[in-house]
Amino acid sequence: MNFLSKLAIVVSSALVLAACDSDNNNRSQAPEPGIAKLQVLHASADAPAVNVIFNGQQVLSNVDYKQGSARLTISEGTYPVQVDGIIGDATAPVIEAEVAFGADQIHTVVAVNTVDAIEPVVVSQPDTPVTAGNARLVVLHATPGAAPEFSLPVEVYVDV
Repeated sequence: MNFLSKLAIVVSSALVLAACDSDNNNRSQAPEPGIAKLQVLHASADAPAVNVIFNGQQVLSNVDYKQGSARLTISEGTYPVQVDGIIGDATAPVIEAEVAFGADQIHTVVAVNTVDAIEPVVVSQPDTPVTAGNARLVVLHATPGAAPEFSLPVEVYVDV
């Protein structure tokens, strides 16, 4: 092969390779949202059973005192969370809050206090496996009433 033939092959190959670089591959794509998990715990002793509305959709119904939900998988972000007390055949909102849910986190929304002062407490923990020989313990001291007059000290013991 002469020099001009070799040069033509190299130039042709370069043009073919350049054509393979499409604009579609260079577009900046928004990253996929991370995954978060949501749990709900009813810890208001004198409140009625409740329905839980997450981002406009009822996700839990008839959750009674001392009951909690399974972990619901959601996309990270800030969402409205509403808790409606069930009174006979009617419901009434008792908690309305905007809650930020971070990726790779388990967020437990706990309804605490007495019904006349009910409020949400959000407890977040990492959604990562616990390594062998270790444990993850999350404690929320949520005694109703004004602290410190009504709130008693709490000691937590872990026995293995």
